[in-house]
Amino acid sequence: MILELSMLPMVASLTVAALCLTFGLFQTVVALKRPEFAWNKWGAGLSFLTAIYSVAIFCQHNLTEVPANVICEKVQYSVFILLVHALFGFTTAFLAIDSRRQHRLLLVWHASLLGLLWSTRLIVSDTFVIRHHLWIDTPYIEPALGMLGIVYLLYAFGMALAVLAIWLQPRYRHRPGRNGFIVSFLVWSLLGLHDILGTIGIPVGQFLMEFGFLGFSLTIIWLSTQKYLEMYQQVENSQKALKMAEKNLKQRVRERTEEITQSNLELKAEISDRKRVEKTLRESDKTFRALIANISDVIVILDAQGIIRYESPSITRHFGWVPKELVGTHSCDLVHPGERARIQRQMDRLLRTPGKTLTICCRYRAKDQTYRHIELMAANMLDKKGINGILVNFRDISDRVDGERALKASEQRLRKAQAMAHVGHWEFDPATQSVRGSEEWFRMYGLDRTTPVVPLGNVRTLIVEEDRPRAQQALDELLHQNTDYDVVLRIRRGDDNQLVWLHSKAELVFRGDGHEPLVSGVVQDITASKRAEEEKTRLENQLRQAQKMESIGTLAGGIAHDFNNILSPIIGFTEMTLTELPENSQPRANLEEVLTAAHRAKEMVRHILTFSRQDTQEMKPMRIRPVVQESMKLLRSSLPSTIDIQVQLDEETGSVMGDSTQIHQLVVNLCTNAYQAMREGGGRLDVTLAETTFDLTTKAPCRDMLPGTYVCLSVKDTGHGIDQAIIDRIFEPYFTTKGPAEGTGMGLSMVHGIVKSHHGHIEVASTLGVGTTFRVYIPRMASVHETTFDETTECVPVGHEHILLVDDEPQLLAMQEQILERLGYAVTAMRHSKDALAMFRQAPESFDLLITDQTMPLMTGAELSVEALKTRHDLPIILCTGFSEALSPEAAADIGIRHYLQKPVPLKALARAVRLALNDALDQSEPHPVAQGVILP
Repeated sequence: MILELSMLPMVASLTVAALCLTFGLFQTVVALKRPEFAWNKWGAGLSFLTAIYSVAIFCQHNLTEVPANVICEKVQYSVFILLVHALFGFTTAFLAIDSRRQHRLLLVWHASLLGLLWSTRLIVSDTFVIRHHLWIDTPYIEPALGMLGIVYLLYAFGMALAVLAIWLQPRYRHRPGRNGFIVSFLVWSLLGLHDILGTIGIPVGQFLMEFGFLGFSLTIIWLSTQKYLEMYQQVENSQKALKMAEKNLKQRVRERTEEITQSNLELKAEISDRKRVEKTLRESDKTFRALIANISDVIVILDAQGIIRYESPSITRHFGWVPKELVGTHSCDLVHPGERARIQRQMDRLLRTPGKTLTICCRYRAKDQTYRHIELMAANMLDKKGINGILVNFRDISDRVDGERALKASEQRLRKAQAMAHVGHWEFDPATQSVRGSEEWFRMYGLDRTTPVVPLGNVRTLIVEEDRPRAQQALDELLHQNTDYDVVLRIRRGDDNQLVWLHSKAELVFRGDGHEPLVSGVVQDITASKRAEEEKTRLENQLRQAQKMESIGTLAGGIAHDFNNILSPIIGFTEMTLTELPENSQPRANLEEVLTAAHRAKEMVRHILTFSRQDTQEMKPMRIRPVVQESMKLLRSSLPSTIDIQVQLDEETGSVMGDSTQIHQLVVNLCTNAYQAMREGGGRLDVTLAETTFDLTTKAPCRDMLPGTYVCLSVKDTGHGIDQAIIDRIFEPYFTTKGPAEGTGMGLSMVHGIVKSHHGHIEVASTLGVGTTFRVYIPRMASVHETTFDETTECVPVGHEHILLVDDEPQLLAMQEQILERLGYAVTAMRHSKDALAMFRQAPESFDLLITDQTMPLMTGAELSVEALKTRHDLPIILCTGFSEALSPEAAADIGIRHYLQKPVPLKALARAVRLALNDALDQSEPHPVAQGVILP
């Protein structure tokens, strides 16, 4: 027997089915009567689906492992999807949510799920499982879940949660039925969880999901009932309001009837009065027409379409038209074609606004076909009794327009002339204390021309404070004594704060009406001429300074030559004497100090030549620390005790590519500048030297600094500081804040030049009253081995050749002769260049080398070399010079001189140069080397 009854499940399922079927029929009847209630249709669908689900449960409780059981299971699973779909539709309809697009998407998706359910075994399998419910003896047989069965159930449950989320939104918090719906959902969730546990094999009571659906149906029935009651109450209230409105309407009809009766009585009296008024109006109209015909303006009345209804007779007198020729035509027909569209737009706006008035200027065609300029005033009186149209009056203003054009052209020419000449006009009214200016005047003062006049106080604030009293005094003298007003003053423009020079002239204008006279004046911008004067003065000062520097350079060259001739024997004889003294002896140590001082003097001479632009600097690897130490020793002895000097030099500071003499000058200039800032009250001078590194993540103090490691020299003082207004100019040549006898303005300019020649950067920070800090950054070289002169020249080259030595200085001649003879050479020493040339010509082949000074009387070293080379072209020549403007290393190479030595020449340098020249001459297989402009040490 297929059907084996189980009483408890059967009764429960059939009861739920009967109740839901009843609910569904009730809701269907309501839906047929009120189809506009979409939520009621969804409620009916949900009730019918619950009934179907309960019947399927009933059947499945009484079926064994037969195909009908599988069909019942699929019906239940179909109802799950259809129920949550109906639940979503009811919620959106009840809460008035526009979800048509979501409904279409869900319909397609749920149809796909149902197709998957009925066409495959992925959700419901064709195998059976036997459930044993608690408290029920009869087993429950149902198909097992497919691979996607639990996913299917969880989706249905998740869809129901999404519907619940809609009800939980704050905007629906006070919606009737919300709490009941949430409680029903929670009950259904618990029952659904109970059935899912039974489905996956956990012993539970009978399946209770149908009771959850029943709860939803009851809730929806309750919500629908609430909605019906609410609508019924609204209908009842509307009927009450309708009855009250009907009562009020009847009362108003009675009152209106009484008012009309009274109005009829008053109208009869008014008609009698109107007849009397009409008679008066006819008489007044005659007077009005006579007035209109004789006024100068033309009067026109237009209808709502712009058609002329009336034209006054004065049109004939002014424009030649007869009024009847124009009545019935459009008002814009006689307007100039180029202006007709504009006038039409303005008239259209006038027609749309009752009571509006406007004034228009345009060109109007007269009967002789010429166009006249008219000024037209129109008023919208369409709602005014007696006119009921657009009232227009216009007059011929052609003469006025021509005069205005001529005036405007004249003003335009005046403005152009004032702008070209930078001349503005102004008037001052003493009574109002205000200034009226021209356009160019406003531009000069940088004022916004929003009003035609400016208070005198606003103008006075723009005048530079130093010039303000003088300008006010000139104005007062003009007003009270009628003296000439001719003032040159400076102002700060109001718009950009730019300094402007002005030249202003003015005079009194007497008005003759009893009022105070006006001050009328002109003002001219003379900034360009003033700047030209300042630039001329600055260039003249620079020219004078350049001439001074040129004189200094010329003097420096002469001093350098004489000083080098003095240093040469000192260095030479000292070096020879050192070779004769034992190591570690006190006389040798003393002479080494003499030699060091002589070399420093040599470097100072070279620095003088560099400064005077008559020598080039020599860059080589060096350490800055010893130079700074030596410079500070010199400064300690020269600065007063009121200056507290603090020196901190990092011993690990690396090497740079530089010139020690220029670095020495840089330190001295910066420290001297710091001392001058503290000269009056004393202070502290801090000199520090350290390495600093900047990478891509570290902001460098100067914009054009490349990442890398720098040697940083810092000079800090506690002096009076530098004004920020001039701090950008302190490195300019000849710029100085000192008096004429205190400085030339070249100190910091030289510092800046030295820093840039070392590819470095300089930074300055200063605060008035606190002090100034200069920081110099010079790129550090990679680690190098700095070889000393002694390391590279321990072995002094010697020889035995015959040398012709020429120099007009006896001491130098004797010193060099002694050095060369000690080196093993045979030396013929001559003081006069012409005698030397004569001796050489007698036996040119007997001499292996010519060493000659450059600056000599009668014949210079270069001239001697040229003549000697004429006699013997392969003769090696060494030219020595203390300083020569006329002969550079390049020029010496051009005439055939092999080597060019700068005095004073150290012993080892002379020995090396002699040996090099002789070896080059002996090497016949190689071309002779020539001087390349490098001064040998």
